[in-house]
Order: sequence, then C-alpha cells, then structure tokens
Amino acid sequence: METTLNPIAGTATDDALVGTLNADKIDGQAGDDTIRGNGGNDDISGDAGNDRLVGNAGNDVLNGDGGDDEVRGGTGDDTLFGKRGDDRLFGGSGNDALTGGAGDDILRSGLGNDILNGGSGNDALRASSGDDMLDGGSGNDVLRGGSGNDELLGGRGNDELVGGSGDDTLDGGSGNDVLRGGGGNDELIGGSGSDRLVGGAGNDFLLGGSGQDVLRGGGGSDTFGLSSGGGQSSITGFTNGVDTIALFDFSADENSSDFAIEFASLGITQVGDDTTISLGDDLLATLVNVNANTITDADFTTTAPDLT
Repeated sequence: METTLNPIAGTATDDALVGTLNADKIDGQAGDDTIRGNGGNDDISGDAGNDRLVGNAGNDVLNGDGGDDEVRGGTGDDTLFGKRGDDRLFGGSGNDALTGGAGDDILRSGLGNDILNGGSGNDALRASSGDDMLDGGSGNDVLRGGSGNDELLGGRGNDELVGGSGDDTLDGGSGNDVLRGGGGNDELIGGSGSDRLVGGAGNDFLLGGSGQDVLRGGGGSDTFGLSSGGGQSSITGFTNGVDTIALFDFSADENSSDFAIEFASLGITQVGDDTTISLGDDLLATLVNVNANTITDADFTTTAPDLT
C-alpha cells in the first residue's frame, strides 16, 4: 500500500522546518535551510542553498541537492545524497546508504552496517563501528576503515586506502594507489595501476595486480601474491619462516590444475643484494635485500586466496 506523504514546503529565504509524527515530504526550496524529520519515514530535500538535514526517527531519504550541505541520518535505515556541492554526510544508528555526488565530499558511517559511495569528486570516506562498504568512486579519494570488518574500494582515481582495527579488504582499483593495512588480518589488492601496498599489524595478504607495484610486509605473518602475466612487484620486508609467497596463474581457471604455479618452474636468481623470481621470461617479483640461497619451496604456497 502506497504511503501518502504530508507535504511541507519552505520559502526562498532561510527556513527552519520540522516534520510531523507522520511521513512527510519536506522541500526546503531556496535559502540556507535547517530541516529535521520527525517520527515518520520522511522524504527531505534541501534544494538550493547550503542546507542542514537531519533524519531523526524513521527510514528517511535525505537529498542535499544544490549547495554545500550537511546531511545526517537518524535512528532508522536512511538513504543520504549530497548531490552537487561539497557535502558532509553522516550515518546514524541504522544501516544507512550514503552517496556524495559531484563535489569533494566527506562521508562518515554511523553505528550500523553502512554503504558509502563518494561519487565523482575527491572524497574522504571513513568507516565507524559497523561492517561497512566504502567506494571512493572516480576521484582521488581517501578511505579509512573503522572497528568493523570493512570493504574499501578505491575506484578509478589515485586513492589512499587505510585499514582499521577489523579484518578488512582493500582494493585500490585502476589508479596509482597507496594501500595500508590496519590492526586486523587484511587483504590488500592493488588493481591495475602502479601501487604501493603496506601490511599492518595482522597477518595480511598483499597482491599488487597488473602494474609496477611495491609491496611491504608489516608486523604479522604476511602472504605476498604473485601471478604470471601480471605486473612486476618489488617486495620489501620479506622474512624466511615468517612470510609466504603465493603463486597463481590468474589467466587459468581457478578450479583447474593450471591455476597454481609450481615452485620447480621458477627461476630464483641473485641480483646484487636482491633476489628475483621469474617464470620463463616473465619477471614476477624482486625480493629486496634477500639472499637467493635462503629461498626454498617452503617459502611458497599454491593455495588460492579467498578474495571474497
């Protein structure tokens, strides 16, 4: 059954509007407005001007529209849009969806399991206590995990992704990205650019991707992923007996016998102070300040990582 919304309209000046206990459709119109929902499932639009929108109770939809707006969710499962300005969006206590839009936006999750999408600007996204999904979009974005198990997607720009205290997944996307693990057991995936991946305090998995990548281990027992036909990785901080190298042919079917690369097919060569790992004419990685004589098959695994 379709719910009839109670209409509330502002004016061309700066308005202060408050919804009723029912479901309202509130339009601030022109001016720098302050609009608060109330008890129902409200549809709130700031329209033109630099507006402040607050959801309160109910499952609300809040649109900043034009202007540099502040949009805050309430206690329900809310949907927040910044739209065209440089906006600030804050999730509330429900499971919220936040979308920045065209400007350079700031998005922060609340207490629930939230979805944050920066949009096309250069955005700053931060997770909080829930298990959140952050997608930077097409700009040069900064994404930070929180205390939950978060998923951070950089998108198409040159992004910085930082894990929080949970077990996070960081995927840089197509730009030249910087990924840093946090306190949990994190998965860092560079993507198609030339990326820099740094492990954190946990037992992390680092996979550069198709670019010329730099991978550095952190405080835990880390696994460095290498694949044939991909980019060339420079690996620092590799420790025998602590860290592991995972070998995969991502051009093959994951369920086939060709997916794993066997240790016997590798070339392990000392080059100055470093060790190179190659497969035929394909250079896979350089282990910085590692002696080739110390590398054995015990340092490798062919078990496929769980990247889901």
